[in-house]
Amino acid sequence: MASSRIVIDACVLYDAAVRDLLLRLGSAGLIEPVWSGRILDECFAALARTRPDITEDQRHRLRGAMTRAFPRGAVPPTPVDIALPDPDDAHVVGTAIAAQAPRIVTYNLSDFPDEALTTIGLRAEHPDALATELLAAEPERRNSSINAVIRWEHLPSHRNTRRST
Repeated sequence: MASSRIVIDACVLYDAAVRDLLLRLGSAGLIEPVWSGRILDECFAALARTRPDITEDQRHRLRGAMTRAFPRGAVPPTPVDIALPDPDDAHVVGTAIAAQAPRIVTYNLSDFPDEALTTIGLRAEHPDALATELLAAEPERRNSSINAVIRWEHLPSHRNTRRST
C-alpha cells in the first residue's frame, strides 16, 4: 500500500488513542497525515475546554511534537465555495484540496456529505474504516504501530484519558 495524504479532522485528533494510532501509522509510512493550523487550533481549543488535566504546556508540547514529526503535515487551506451542512467546515475541505489529499478522516460524516465531496474528488470516512483498511495492509509496519499504541495505552499516566469533543 502506498502512502496517501489524508486530512485528519480536529475531532479525530482530539481522541488521544486514535490520534496516536494514526500518527504512528504515519510514522510507519502507511499514511501521510495532513491538517491546517485551524484544524489544530480547533483540536487544541477543545482539549483546553474539556480536558483540564492536560496543561497548556502539555498541549503546546504535543502540538510541537506533531508538527516536528510531520513537517509537511501543516497545509494552509485553499478557499473553497462548497455547500456543507456547516459552512464553517469548508476549511477542512480546503485543506484537502490544497494538500491533494483525497480523504478526510472525521467522526462527523454527516458534516461532509458524499454529494458535496465526490464532485471534487474527495471522500470523508470514519477513522474506524481507515484503521481497518490500514491494519489489513503491510503486517510488519502495522504490527509495529499497534504494539507502540498498546504499550502507550498501558502506561498508568495514559489510562482513562479519552473523551470525545
